[in-house]
Amino acid sequence: MAEDVVVPDSLVTYPRVSGPLPPPEAAFMGGLAAVAPMIGATCGAQEVVAAAVAGKRAPYATAHARVADSPLGRYWFTEALRRTESAMQRTLRVADVIDAVRPGAAMPVTERIRLRVELSTAARECREAMELLLDLHGASGFADDNPLQRFWRDVAVGTRHPAPGTRHPAPGTRTSRRTPSPRSTVVSPST
Repeated sequence: MAEDVVVPDSLVTYPRVSGPLPPPEAAFMGGLAAVAPMIGATCGAQEVVAAAVAGKRAPYATAHARVADSPLGRYWFTEALRRTESAMQRTLRVADVIDAVRPGAAMPVTERIRLRVELSTAARECREAMELLLDLHGASGFADDNPLQRFWRDVAVGTRHPAPGTRHPAPGTRTSRRTPSPRSTVVSPST
């Protein structure tokens, strides 16, 4: 991240808005509808992993007899729970704000951006929680007959949907038109 960097106007574009912005309830309904099932899938995955952790499953390459005996295993599971709860709270806050808007009332662009960031963060937290749960459960979570793979797939696909905004800039924000550098992020040229 850089601070106090001047980006010339020739490299910046502002999204064109033709006409008034859609009403807030219409603008955020898709995002809420996309994030809600991701939260549900993450909660379902937590139930599957909780059963595995509570059982006699031993973590790979450790001295612990059960995953529940592993401090790292307990940390990952608790962190997944925390991220899922955070995603739920963020999504409920967005829904509360949208519910409080009077029909036909305008919402400032800055508030729309804040709500969109909340939804995209909630989606990202679901994805991060799912990754922790899969790491904790192990590779067998990807087996076709394991419900964990379905939950993982639903969250992985859902976070790529444009509605939660995990991959797209918020409306009304500046976006760079500059073409990304073709340099490798793995190997950087020596200077």
